[in-house]
Amino acid sequence: MFGSGQWLFLDIDACFAQVEQVARPALRGRPVGVVPVVIDTTCCIAVSYEAKRLGVKTGCSVREARRLCPDITLVQSRPELYIRTHRRILGAVDTCLPVTRVCSIDEMACRLGANEKTADDALGLAQRVKDAVRDRTGLTCLVGVASNDVLAKVASEMEKPDGLVLIRREDLPERLFTLELDDFPGIGPQMLKRLHAHGVFDVKHLCALSQADLAAIWRSIEGQRWWRRLRGFDVPPIPTRTRSVGHQRILAPDLRNTRSVHAMLVHLICKASARARSKGYAARRLSVGVRCLDHPGWWATTPVPPTQSTHALVRAFESLWVDAEIKRPIRVDTTLHELLAVGVAEEPLFPGARHERDLWRAVDRINSRHGKHTIYLGALHGTFDAVPVRIPFSSIPDLDLPA
Repeated sequence: MFGSGQWLFLDIDACFAQVEQVARPALRGRPVGVVPVVIDTTCCIAVSYEAKRLGVKTGCSVREARRLCPDITLVQSRPELYIRTHRRILGAVDTCLPVTRVCSIDEMACRLGANEKTADDALGLAQRVKDAVRDRTGLTCLVGVASNDVLAKVASEMEKPDGLVLIRREDLPERLFTLELDDFPGIGPQMLKRLHAHGVFDVKHLCALSQADLAAIWRSIEGQRWWRRLRGFDVPPIPTRTRSVGHQRILAPDLRNTRSVHAMLVHLICKASARARSKGYAARRLSVGVRCLDHPGWWATTPVPPTQSTHALVRAFESLWVDAEIKRPIRVDTTLHELLAVGVAEEPLFPGARHERDLWRAVDRINSRHGKHTIYLGALHGTFDAVPVRIPFSSIPDLDLPA
């Protein structure tokens, strides 16, 4: 019996590269690499299947990509296009069934309804989802169906490209035995080392262990949750809260100087503070950093009174910047740490701090209504094109927030 206990997981094939191929017909059928900046010192953030077949992988350096595939076409990423496409994908899936959880810009999970009572019903629905996405966006996608969201994601990776795989609960755990341990989401290099240290080298052995064995390996109750997942039980996720908000940027060659680095860091602090306010958080620590080519980087951090004020965070940054020594910068980072929900954070003690908080809330309201750069710090004038939107792995940027 299928129904509400089943999950469908959708993953867009080689997402950014495929979006570029759809948008630019001349790229279809050709090896494509998407890069943050078209320079040799960066890496591919996405590659097409044509490039993957020649050994180019996501994260591959541009130099290595060109060595493996001399004919590769490198295109600069267009995050705003990918975000708009993401919204169209959501709309396409929603014509077939509600999206339960957006996992990233190219992944989403959907709980099946009571109408999908058999495997054939579930497969039929999954095919309708694939057709809807293709019709509305021109994109192919991977779809997996299983009795929990983790196994549905595993199923979606079993056939590439354009695959559709169903894992039946009655076929567990034997259906998983052909997989590698790190084919499971959440089993990365460190967990793989831990499993190997306990003598676990394949999925068959992993599935043979008891709940107590897995709890000992994971060193937490999460091991017991994995025991249940591997047997097809639907295991609800543990609620999490946002602990930090941050941004990083690779610097284009013409921005690799001290003045541009300073401007870029101020811009990223403004962006991070706007995101924190939109999520209802105040920051208690600011960290900034610059990675340099062939030279030591510069990293600094400072506590701040719980604040939502961009002014307060920029002032904190300026106090750190006094000691900065930078040579050949290539990347900048900024992070707001130790976030507190506004209802938990204490009211600012001094009137000036309260006025700054209210000022930036008013700025957010105006920019939301009239456009994201209607009001901004004078220090940012002329810098917006230098700080394009980027897409982190775990969230989708809001195009209405400052870029």
